[in-house]
Amino acid sequence: MVLINELIGNFGKYHWFLCIIIFANKVGVAFHQMAIIFLAPPAEYHCPDRNETCCDNPIYDKSKYSRTIVMEWNLICERVWLKDLTQTFFQFGVLSGSLVFGMASDKYGRRPSLLASVIMSVFFGIMCSFLPDFWSFTIVRTALGFAVGGVMVIGFVILMEYVGSAKRDLVSALYHVPFTLGYIVLAVFGYFIRDYMYFLLVISLTNVILLVYICILPESPRWLLAANKTFKAITLMERVAKINKLPTDEIQHKIEFYQLEHRSKNQRKGSLIDLFRTPNMRKNILVMSFTWLVCSYCFYGMAYYISHLTGDVYVNVMASGIVCLPFGKWCAPVAFGIFPLIAALLCLLLPETKDCELMMTLEEGEALGKKLTREQEAGVDIAEDVT
Repeated sequence: MVLINELIGNFGKYHWFLCIIIFANKVGVAFHQMAIIFLAPPAEYHCPDRNETCCDNPIYDKSKYSRTIVMEWNLICERVWLKDLTQTFFQFGVLSGSLVFGMASDKYGRRPSLLASVIMSVFFGIMCSFLPDFWSFTIVRTALGFAVGGVMVIGFVILMEYVGSAKRDLVSALYHVPFTLGYIVLAVFGYFIRDYMYFLLVISLTNVILLVYICILPESPRWLLAANKTFKAITLMERVAKINKLPTDEIQHKIEFYQLEHRSKNQRKGSLIDLFRTPNMRKNILVMSFTWLVCSYCFYGMAYYISHLTGDVYVNVMASGIVCLPFGKWCAPVAFGIFPLIAALLCLLLPETKDCELMMTLEEGEALGKKLTREQEAGVDIAEDVT
């Protein structure tokens, strides 16, 4: 929707402010996403009877870690799979939270949905620090993942709905930098805090600063217009335009005219099924979904097992925050090499979005890419006529 950025600017002082406060939540996301590296590292132990390799009362080597969830609940031998299960549940929470909070933000607004996810992440993160048994820890950490999924998705959506097309590609790339910084800082926390309970408590308390969102986080003007909250959208856009030192005289007139024009078209509300109803949009959704799947499992597949590498785990984590370290046997090149190449090739099927405006309707989503192709074909025809 080009009208909004014509009125509030593509990227001004207010956009800088918004990037700073939204980027901050990605650091906390990294803390919780990657915490399992220091919550459940490989444990060294021996049994009272030296002839046994598994026992109910193992003696752990606490020279590196004073307490982990492996030590706390004896996640060794036949229970070793439980330490992976707790992270699987957490990631399932992230997936569920991304979907649920994404739909909630469409229905109730970006601001209240992001506030709810931030408050939940702080609450459940602190609660995890004090839980007495494995199953309560796993269940609450699943709820924490649910909240983290909401923080990840909604923050990105708010930025993309504010930033104009001229800077949107740059901001969308920079949005992931704070996650890497958080990943690196996590190694520092892990180095100085060797007890999993205090470690969880500290990384959760750092997110308390995000509660300032209650006072400063704005709603998305695009969502306000889509929800027919025209007066609130105008008021917000006039405030943003003033901060960006842009004229505000025409905002009310242009927005009211735009709303009147689009309301007369009687557009129906879309649903999840509509994303797959038309061929062009279905292709784009499936390709992007597969690409994100490959990116996620490649990154997390390596990052979560960084503690199994030789060398100092803290140095390894900090180094892998900058570059991905190779690991694994013969299957690693297949799993982490071939599928990324396939995903990269499938990206060729996606339409170019640089300097394109955000879509507001399902019809615009289906037309994305087709319009450019028709224009290119028309340009070729004109060139042939001239020759």
